[in-house]
Order: sequence, then C-alpha cells, then structure tokens
Amino acid sequence: MKNITKRLGLAVAVLGLMATAAGQANAGLVIDTYSSIIGHFDSLGESSVGPSTFGQTFTVGTDTILDKFSFSLNDFVDPDTIDFAGYVMKWDPSTSKAVGPVLYESDMKTTTNNGGSDGYERFDFATGGLTLEAGQNYVAFLSASKFFDGVIGDGSMPIAAGNSYPGGSFVYLSNGSDFSLLTTSTWTVRTFDAAFRAEFSSPVVSAVPEPSTIALVFTALPMGLGFAWKRRRKAVTA
Repeated sequence: MKNITKRLGLAVAVLGLMATAAGQANAGLVIDTYSSIIGHFDSLGESSVGPSTFGQTFTVGTDTILDKFSFSLNDFVDPDTIDFAGYVMKWDPSTSKAVGPVLYESDMKTTTNNGGSDGYERFDFATGGLTLEAGQNYVAFLSASKFFDGVIGDGSMPIAAGNSYPGGSFVYLSNGSDFSLLTTSTWTVRTFDAAFRAEFSSPVVSAVPEPSTIALVFTALPMGLGFAWKRRRKAVTA
C-alpha cells in the first residue's frame, strides 16, 4: 500500500513538473541603445509641422517573444501635452512600410514632464509576451494619430548613433491623424537609431521524459486509482 501511494504521488509530481516547464520562458536578448544617445529628433505629436509617428525597426533573432519595449519623450512648452500610444507591427524593408494588422497596441499615454523642464520621460510598454517570427522585421513605434484634439502638443525623441543597433533604424511618418497611412505610405528611414530598449525571451523547449519516467506515470496512476476504487468499494460493502 505504501509503495503504491508513493508511486502515485511521484507520478502526479512528474506530470506537474512537465506542465510547469511547458509554460515557462527563458530570459534572452536585450537591445538597449540608451548609452549611445547623440541628440534628439523633433517633433513627435500633434503639430502643424512634425510627424505624428516615430519608431524603430528591428529584426527578430532566436529569442522570439517580445516582452517589453521602451522609448523616451521630452515635451515642448505647448498648449497641450503629447497624447500617444505604443504599437508593434510587421515591417517591410523593401517598401519602408508597416504591414498590418497591429500586433500590439497600448492604452493612451500622456507626457507629464512639464514642458521639457524635467528632461526626457521614459515610457515602458509591457506586451504580455508577444510572440514574433524569427528572422522577420518589425517596427515598434509611438503614434499620436488617434488622439488629435485640435490643440498642439508635441516634443522630441532622443536618438542614438548609427548602427548602435545594426538590425534596424529610426523611422518616422508624417501621417497626421490618419492612422491608416501607416500601411499605405512610405516611412522615412534614417541612418541612426532611436534611443530605445527591447527585451526578449524564448519559450522553454521541454525535455523529452525518459521512457522509464513515462512508464512510471502510466503504470502508477492506474494502479493508484484502482486501489482507491477497491478501498471505497470495500468500505461501502462493509
């Protein structure tokens, strides 16, 4: 009886470990160009002269889960702050256009750094574990297009030296309040990078259990269940 109970407990534990391992992810690549900042690019937001969309293209490696990305803004002394959201879409380098659909979209964010007097303000976007395709190109970006209210509110984004990140470039689009232009208009691609950070991870590939472990699971469970059924039947009969 003790041996059967012990085997049953071990089998259940093995199944639990297998299920847990299948759902975990390994921390992986971190792209960070903040240490290479050389200046800033104007002006992002709702403006009569500047683009309403800024971002950075990137290439996905073996770590295919994008967990978080970050950009910074420094708002100007305008009548309004910058209202915007963070996004991720596929990117076509041959046409310099974003490719739909939108893979990630954040809630609306608003700058709060007092007309730039407090310096750059960093915004982090946690994607919840966005699975991308290895070897493919994507663009992470900020856009004010969906939040125009008729009051000017814009600012600048810090930029990093060219090839700080060799897998992509700083990009922008003057699309005003028309979000649909992201996939139909050609973006401007620059030779430098945005100051940005992106954190990736990779799914855990569960190890294949040894044949003896599999045998234990499928032997102990029926034995344990059968034993429990017999005990219950005996108790009812008594």
